[in-house]
Amino acid sequence: MSHIARTSRLHQLAASLSAAMALCGVDTSAQAATRLVGTCADTGSGSLRQVIGVAASGDTIELSGLTCSTITLTSGEIQVPQHNLIIVGPGTSALTITANSQSRIFKHTDASDGFLNVTDLTLTGGKYYSPSADASGGCIYSGANVILVRSTVSACRAITAGAAFGAAGGAVFTVGNTRLIHSRVTGNMAVGAGVNGIAQGGGVFASRTFYSNYSTISENRAYGTATGATGGGGGAFAVLAFSLVNSTVVSNQADVGAGIRQNTSGGSFTNEVIDSTISGNTANMHGGAMDVVNPLLLYNSTIAFNSAPSRAGIEALANVKTNSTIIAKNSNTSSDPFSDLYISGAGSTLTGANNLIISSNLQPPPGTLTGDPRLVPLANHGGPTLTHALSANSPAIDRGNNIVINGSFDQRGTGFAREIPSGSADIGAYERQVNDDEIFYDGFN
Repeated sequence: MSHIARTSRLHQLAASLSAAMALCGVDTSAQAATRLVGTCADTGSGSLRQVIGVAASGDTIELSGLTCSTITLTSGEIQVPQHNLIIVGPGTSALTITANSQSRIFKHTDASDGFLNVTDLTLTGGKYYSPSADASGGCIYSGANVILVRSTVSACRAITAGAAFGAAGGAVFTVGNTRLIHSRVTGNMAVGAGVNGIAQGGGVFASRTFYSNYSTISENRAYGTATGATGGGGGAFAVLAFSLVNSTVVSNQADVGAGIRQNTSGGSFTNEVIDSTISGNTANMHGGAMDVVNPLLLYNSTIAFNSAPSRAGIEALANVKTNSTIIAKNSNTSSDPFSDLYISGAGSTLTGANNLIISSNLQPPPGTLTGDPRLVPLANHGGPTLTHALSANSPAIDRGNNIVINGSFDQRGTGFAREIPSGSADIGAYERQVNDDEIFYDGFN
């Protein structure tokens, strides 16, 4: 890559990250250097480890000039002591960093409010094991914040065998916030294997807030041996709040909150799901899609096909407000009749409009539809994330509202317009387009 092309690419990166960094409380005004990694070796002059070791806070570590496809760590995790650091690769399919299950990949030791940013890279095969203490962050640990941009973190594990300890963040653990932008966290695991072990955040554990934009959290698992399942969050565990926007959370597993769990109440924190799909997650106890204790807002989203013995869809201990959202086809394996939405917080309410909710323990708002939404199986229907298309005879078509929360497009983004300002939007994360193929979208292909 030429110097001109690399400089242009970094300028574009800086612009795209400014909003995310601001959310993490980051001051980006200081001058910084770009440092090039010159070898695919794990150690020695020009290696990723050596270049990070001499970098200053705010620097960018650039790997796009490498000719290899894999960097294999053989000397343990890479320490990242900088307050802020950006690591930029040539793309997820072009370069992978792996620890081959021998160590964690990055440990960001900043303990204030800095960030570690990983862009255009695949991280895989990280493992953090503790025989007698907590295990946090299988691939990435940060004492502050982590931002993933167009990156994949997969097949990472945080495991503890300590009798009274837990594992958190199979892929990523942050003391602060975690933000995904056009990224994937898939196939990771947090395991509390001790006698009283718990597990939290099979994919991501954020001690503050978890943000996901145009990203996929899939096939992660939080597994703990403690009775009472005080852990959970197969896909992600957010202590204070989470925000899913144009994202898909699918096929994750945990005892509680298989898709996502948020567990600390109070303050002004609110969870939100906007133009997103939560599908096919499995809880061993309850909260198949999610388990939350702070207020929950849902707009133009689809929560379907999650399962658990009880409360297979959404379990909430606070107010829920939902607009143009499908909460349906979630499956309890017990006789509990409230498989889609269960709200149990004292004085909590269910409000909103133009929804399709099949079962709820609270009376849905007037006008709520209760029939089968006739969703097509989760698939690639365009855009960066998987969605449930609406069959041609779905009752959700043209029954939503035109409250604009996230622009005029559905979950898939640009090119998939909602019927705004003319007509009515569809209910759910997916908006049928005029050129949708009837056979393909009815699931008979």
